Amino acid sequence: MFERFACRITAASLLAATAFLFFSGTAVVAGGDSSGIVFDPHGLLAYDAGQIIKGYSSARNIEINHSWQQKLLMQITFTATIRERLRIILSPELAVTASYLEWPAYDETHLPGYQIYPNHAEGIFRFEKSEHPVLEIGAGIFPLKYNPDVRNLGEYLFRSGPNGIYKMGNFDFAFARLMGIRLGSTLWESLHQDLLLYSEYNDIITLQDYSLAYLADYSFHGLFDVGVGAVAHNLLSVDKNRTTPKTDDNKYRVADTLEGGQIVVTDSGYFSYAGEKLMIRGSVNPAKILPWKMLKENDLKLYGEIDLLGVRDYPVIFTDFKKRMVYSAGFNIPTYPLISYEALTALQMAALYKPWTKKVQVPASIASVVTTAALGGATWAVRHFFGQDFSLDLLALELSWDHSDYPNNYYYLYDGSQGHLPQPFPALTHLEKWCWSIYAVKQLTRGFELHAQIARDRMRPVILSTHYVEHEEVLQRSDDWHWDVRVMYSF
Repeated sequence: MFERFACRITAASLLAATAFLFFSGTAVVAGGDSSGIVFDPHGLLAYDAGQIIKGYSSARNIEINHSWQQKLLMQITFTATIRERLRIILSPELAVTASYLEWPAYDETHLPGYQIYPNHAEGIFRFEKSEHPVLEIGAGIFPLKYNPDVRNLGEYLFRSGPNGIYKMGNFDFAFARLMGIRLGSTLWESLHQDLLLYSEYNDIITLQDYSLAYLADYSFHGLFDVGVGAVAHNLLSVDKNRTTPKTDDNKYRVADTLEGGQIVVTDSGYFSYAGEKLMIRGSVNPAKILPWKMLKENDLKLYGEIDLLGVRDYPVIFTDFKKRMVYSAGFNIPTYPLISYEALTALQMAALYKPWTKKVQVPASIASVVTTAALGGATWAVRHFFGQDFSLDLLALELSWDHSDYPNNYYYLYDGSQGHLPQPFPALTHLEKWCWSIYAVKQLTRGFELHAQIARDRMRPVILSTHYVEHEEVLQRSDDWHWDVRVMYSF
């Protein structure tokens, strides 16, 4: 009880300090400042709600049906730029969450959870006065998003473990938070590079090791974009007994059978949570050159990413690099009302129903098509005759595929120095290799946005318990899926 009270006092104090800086900065901006310091206070307030329509919890070995999820998020960001060279960013975030499963035996799952943490706390020094400096250095905790097009499926270079033993993904969180030092460079305003030395700072347990990463991307006038990346994951170990546990449970053995039936071990070694990962991505945006006025800036954009989540082979357990690769692709469907609303219906039907299993509900499907057709037509008519635009701002379809023999599970990171080899799927278990996501954005008015998503992705819902954690993704089968909505106000 005392620890929870102290945590709340600390959270309130940090929020109060940030609020003081926020309003002080607002006052300075309003009154003018000639000291070479520019303040930029801003923030957001978001409410998330959704349901896991169907899933499976490996933590409790139970089916999940229509399980409700919700979260309140508040973020205040205070940015100070000093003489156009030094930038200081302080951005605490407060999250109020609820467990998606309530267990009678554990009272904490019935109560809301309060968390306050630094979303962004970084100092950045630019070696020249430019928005695209040839050289800059930053240190602290910072969000990193190397693929600007991805809304859900992708960005796995930093959102995955060695050899792909786990991959992360949650609603409106298609980036990673890192803690460390970043050296950045921009040449000709089109070629950007980053060199990072960092420690993981995410929602799962980390080994506190340090990783080295390199990123580069080139953009040609927004028409096409290419990028590459490499990570030496957990390169500098702070505890070798945890990075590479030398225990019997973590030891692989290559055996051979001699004449007479005698089995001998010809090779052996230990699995390590250190490893190398590679990434290549690209995008093309035809809307930049097409003359159609109906297209918005990013309509028809096609983008993709390939991640190799483990360069190193291990005998017995990881023998085929192709099974450590993740392929992701996305397409921004035109948001013209007569196209987007019909496309949304068709995609939803294709994702949720399989004709060969006789699960198509004909009356519901017809009703859905008629309803969205009417909605699309009404939206077009309102814009055409009254000048009011109610069309979507973004409608993205994303797909991802991997052929791993191992479940998306980080349980064995919790074993500490005990260690344990990754365990493959049971022989009779057939889990879906495809993930899909349909994501939409609509700006309601200045500052207000609505985000919506239906998906079968790599999510792990929140359980507010010290006894159980969802180590494994809960949407493992082809008919598992969930939906989420976010109402957000930014200021």
